[in-house]
Amino acid sequence: MPSIQSIRSLSLLILLAVPHAVLAQEAAAQGAEGAEGAVLPSTREEAVPSGAAPAETALPGGDTPGKAVLVVLKDGQELRGRLLRQDASGLHLELAGGSVLSLSSASVRSVTDQTHVPVSETGERFGADPNRTRYFYSPTAMMLRPGEVYFSQKELLFSALAVGVTENLSVLVGSIVPAWFGGTSGMNFIFGAKAGLPVATNVHLAVGAESLLLPGFGTSTGNATLVGLAFGTVTVGGPDAHVSLSVGKPFDLSASVGVPDDLLVMTLSGNLRVGRNSALVTEHWVIPSLTSGYVATAHGLGVRFIFERIAVDLGGVFLGNWGPDRSGLAVPYPVPWLDFTYNFG
Repeated sequence: MPSIQSIRSLSLLILLAVPHAVLAQEAAAQGAEGAEGAVLPSTREEAVPSGAAPAETALPGGDTPGKAVLVVLKDGQELRGRLLRQDASGLHLELAGGSVLSLSSASVRSVTDQTHVPVSETGERFGADPNRTRYFYSPTAMMLRPGEVYFSQKELLFSALAVGVTENLSVLVGSIVPAWFGGTSGMNFIFGAKAGLPVATNVHLAVGAESLLLPGFGTSTGNATLVGLAFGTVTVGGPDAHVSLSVGKPFDLSASVGVPDDLLVMTLSGNLRVGRNSALVTEHWVIPSLTSGYVATAHGLGVRFIFERIAVDLGGVFLGNWGPDRSGLAVPYPVPWLDFTYNFG
């Protein structure tokens, strides 16, 4: 059985090597299938002649009539369909069955272009990825909806629960559960928060931090250890095809571990929906020491299996260590990656 010291080291490595995707936003509630024919408090169905052509007037922001869109309402419902008309008072959305909804602008939170989203042979667009607010570990800048909750289990080590507090704030609590079997000296708590917002069509910005508290692991004076990572993220793209760049800085508030002051953590990640129940996920880490010249790297690639409320990530990660007197892979084979997420909606 691993020693307590090794468990502590693993705990710190996990935190400093990967800023959590606290998060996750508009990871979705699968409103597309259930929306058609539903009675919405802020909508009304409007009769439109079968086969009627969409309005020819240009839409605000350069949108084109007839394009496929995802409409997110302020009550959290999601609607997919064809945009017929949009003006200052609201919009008209044609659902898959041909019925048309008239939505007031006061009821709509966002309208996202879905022309890039994969479709089935029948023309049906796929449901939302319940875990689209993060990649394997690194975050996107998208946010959870208010009241949205997910549970995540990574590598049978890290368990976390994340909650959307507002449209612009999410929080996370978690723990590295196996360390608790070491007694009080193995106690650990993980806390995180992320704040973000869309700044343009398909462009999101977010800042956040994640910290690890070890009450039984401190200095000779008995102080607990508190280390973490502060980060900023920019995400470009829609819910089913996006890339994110994150830059972070480790910190040690307890001064008990000796986190180097010259470390940076940078990640470049991407997600591409390729089918109804699958997406490709890639994640690349570069952690340079700005003074010593050493660079740690991690390059991951895998598949995300997508269901109504569940997402499962399976992949591999190559770990590297590069510097003046050591260059190459830390291990000669990919480290398996497994992640399970359940989105409660």
